[in-house]
Amino acid sequence: MKTVVAFPLRLGLFWLLFFALFRLWFVLWFRHDWSPQEPLSAWSAFWHALPLDMSMAGYLLLLPVLFWFIGLLIGPGAYPVFNSLISGFNFLIITAFVFIFGANVFIYEEWHTPLNHRAVEYLSTPRALLDSMSFGFKLVAVGLFVGGVWLVWQVYKRIVGHELYPETISRWGFLALPVWIGLLALAIRGGLGVMPINESAVYYSVHAFNNHAATNTAWYLAHSQLETRSTENHYRFMPDEEAAEQVDFLMRNGHPDVEYHMNLLGTQPDSTRLNVVFLIMESMTAQVVEELGGEKGVCPNLSRLIREGILFENIYGSGYRTDQGVVSILGGYPAQPDQSIVLLSDKAEKIRSLPMMLYEQGYSTAFFYGGELTFANIGVWLRNQKMEVIRSEPDFPSADKTQRWGVDDYKLLQHSIQEINQLRPPFLAAAMTLSLHPPFDVPYQSKWQNGGTEAHLFLHSAAFADYAIGEFFKTAEQQTWYDNTLFVLVADHGASHPGAAGHG
Repeated sequence: MKTVVAFPLRLGLFWLLFFALFRLWFVLWFRHDWSPQEPLSAWSAFWHALPLDMSMAGYLLLLPVLFWFIGLLIGPGAYPVFNSLISGFNFLIITAFVFIFGANVFIYEEWHTPLNHRAVEYLSTPRALLDSMSFGFKLVAVGLFVGGVWLVWQVYKRIVGHELYPETISRWGFLALPVWIGLLALAIRGGLGVMPINESAVYYSVHAFNNHAATNTAWYLAHSQLETRSTENHYRFMPDEEAAEQVDFLMRNGHPDVEYHMNLLGTQPDSTRLNVVFLIMESMTAQVVEELGGEKGVCPNLSRLIREGILFENIYGSGYRTDQGVVSILGGYPAQPDQSIVLLSDKAEKIRSLPMMLYEQGYSTAFFYGGELTFANIGVWLRNQKMEVIRSEPDFPSADKTQRWGVDDYKLLQHSIQEINQLRPPFLAAAMTLSLHPPFDVPYQSKWQNGGTEAHLFLHSAAFADYAIGEFFKTAEQQTWYDNTLFVLVADHGASHPGAAGHG
């Protein structure tokens, strides 16, 4: 058994060490970017980086491990050939990765974003790129690159070695290949969760540099390349010159009403400033709200809140996906036709939002969700928008995960109140529900649950989501912060059920 474990483990250890060494260079080189409030928090990046590092290592091990087992199956006569094949492959990858991770440092110096698809675009005009560098810089860069490749290759030979096959090993060891493929697939995917891994799995701080340090450069670059889609403007309603003039006018003159209301929240003493709580309701549609022309009796708690509060009757979803809705609700950024802005991390982190603005005014901030925030990279955007406390599925006990997507709305919203009680006022908190989502497997009894159609299941889940919201307010009314809190209930997007009109 030991013989079929040694090579993959040694190679995996080498790549984790490679990532750690370049992360050490990155953290030390940009020590002036450490958080002024918590400078030592940058070192936590080494721990939080492990999920993406292991995912990237899994990708890098796939072919070498497959080659190794094929060589084992063929027999000792093939060992020298596969030794050379694996070593040659890894040398090429090492050469490419030394360039990528080294270039990341120089790119970050200029852009303060990790190496991404935009930097790769410059390689299409190498002459212009080289002309922008001095001769001395080119000389130093080449020297560092060659020296880096040589040094990393020496470390590789020390850890992995040249002779990759033990002298005594049975061909029966080939049977371990499916096990290794399964383990590597788990590492690549980031575990058995509903959503595969992305940068959200390693973002841990409200300070952007810490999150950039924890992000695996090669993984991020590959992801940004895959997520790059068309940037064509589908909404060209006027000539570019006229649009530029209007934008310039708005930027120069501002909007006094917006400034006034932000000051109203931001300049009062902490004891009198309003708290803000958002309940972002998954797929909640006008078709189940009686006051908006929907079916009667499905959402009685929303009906009660409508009578007690303010109903906006002409409000519509900005997009049709949760990632579009969250950025639209909290950041005021409209949905795009070809891509979601949260998948373009370098752009998304520059978008200002209500959480960020209130954080800068002294508010504490929190976000609660019963699912995985790796979905569409929402976790990255939330961290960049200064959400100090973030809770998602991994933070809940297994007993609370009663639905396929994670923690049901009732448990999530009740837990949110417990978390809000720990926040320093004034605060902004947002809780996002998930129960009104296929497969509609809510832990609830209603008259629609046995209807037999998806439309009935939708109504059943909508009734449960409404129940959870009603119970949330029953509990919230008993808290000391309730009377000084503004509650905003809004859907992330609409749904086609229970009819086919697709109201938002």
